[in-house]
Amino acid sequence: MFIALLTLLPVGCAPITEFVASKTLKINSDSADIEETINEITPTVSKKTVTTTEQTAVSMLDKSDESELIPEEKVLTLEPSLASPPTNVWDDIRPLLELGKLQHPRVQKAITYYEGKQRFFNRISQNATPYIPYAFQQINKHGLPGEVILLPIIESAYNPLALSSSGAAGLWQFIPPTGKQFNLRQTWWYDGRRDVVASTSAAIEYLQYLNKWANGDWLLTFAAFNAGEGTVGRAI
Repeated sequence: MFIALLTLLPVGCAPITEFVASKTLKINSDSADIEETINEITPTVSKKTVTTTEQTAVSMLDKSDESELIPEEKVLTLEPSLASPPTNVWDDIRPLLELGKLQHPRVQKAITYYEGKQRFFNRISQNATPYIPYAFQQINKHGLPGEVILLPIIESAYNPLALSSSGAAGLWQFIPPTGKQFNLRQTWWYDGRRDVVASTSAAIEYLQYLNKWANGDWLLTFAAFNAGEGTVGRAI
């Protein structure tokens, strides 16, 4: 299943992050010429919102010198970063994918199965929206392969409140003993396994440990993360 996701998800997923950038112009005045000012601005405004206590007008500003229309102290501008076009986080992840496509009958069978499950990928993409930018940032920062970002899809469907029948919890599905091993505090009021920041840090540390144990083999690392190093060790 994991290898199938490596093949399908980065291609089939809808964009994770979308936002609309705009600029807001606010006129705080009680003078009688507010309506006249808005009427003068309206034909030339470019994606800017003019707000009064009683009226909001959206118009386009084509003039290069906005100060001719509105006093400088009344112009509010968003940060430049918020004016960037929407991006697809998978475009950033693809260059970091390292495992490639494995040729194996079971892998191909899984790929064929998931090719007809676009709804599943759409739902996962929606679930991941609040968490994947941070997780990707941390994974990239620590030099882990981009495939690591797909692990929570297998483990929890990117649901930080997920709880398995075996007691594994959170995005990364730590069981209680492994969570304690990697300093995830678990009390009546707080469970670090469900803390996105704390559990992501613990998952990265655990993956780094497992990768050393697996002599740098990331496929064995992922298998051990899911099934435990004891299970994988006995199998090989």
